[in-house]
This record gives sequence, C-alpha cells and structure tokens, in this order.
Amino acid sequence: MSAVIVAIATTAVSVGSQVYGGVQAKKAGKKSAKLQRQQTDETLRLKENEIQSFQGEQTVAFAKAGVLLDGTPLDVLEATRREGNRQKRAIERTGVAQANLYETQGKTALIQGITGGIASAGQGAVGVSNLNARNKGQF
Repeated sequence: MSAVIVAIATTAVSVGSQVYGGVQAKKAGKKSAKLQRQQTDETLRLKENEIQSFQGEQTVAFAKAGVLLDGTPLDVLEATRREGNRQKRAIERTGVAQANLYETQGKTALIQGITGGIASAGQGAVGVSNLNARNKGQF
C-alpha cells in the first residue's frame, strides 16, 4: 500500500511542477513582451528626435546657403520626414511582432505544461492501477 501512496505523491508532484512551470513561462512571456514594447517605444522616441534633429540641420544648412524654404528645399525636408516615418513604422512592426512572439511562446509553454501534467496524471493513474492489481494478486 505504501508503494501506491508514493506513486500517487510522485504523480501529484510531477503534475504540479509541469503546470507550475507552464504558468511561470507564461508570466515570463508576458513580462518579456512588456519590456519589448517599452524598448520599442523608447526606440521610436529616439528615432523621432533623430528625424527632428536632422530636419533642423537641413533647415539651418538651407538658411546659411540663402535658400528659401519653398519648392525643392521643402521637398527635401518632406522626403526626410517620409523616410523617418517609414523607419519608425518598420521599428514599430518589428517591436510589436517580437512582443507578440514572446506572448505566444509563453502561452505555448502554459499549454505544454498543462498537457504534460495531464499526460503525467494519466501515466500515474495507470501506474497506481497496476500497483493495486499487483497488491491484490490480480496482475
């Protein structure tokens, strides 16, 4: 009978640890996703500062050269803004995709922990059943 109790306890520990590991992995995925989003926001802020600084430098260079800010110089400034916005969209897409990947990995780990726990419970039940059968002389 003590072998049955040990088998049940071992199964319970196995199930619990697998589910707990899955829960912890999901939490880690959410945390990583949050950090990725914060990093992306900071990168976007820095990119915006870079764009504005470069446009300021262009404006000063045009002014020093005596060029009025209409026509071609204005087109150059607008092209700078468009390119900067394109780069920002690329940064944002990459950051969002990475954050989503972290969350998906966490959810997948949770599902694996739960299904692993279910499998361990099934295996444990079979093992306990076999031990009971042996103890009763039926196996």
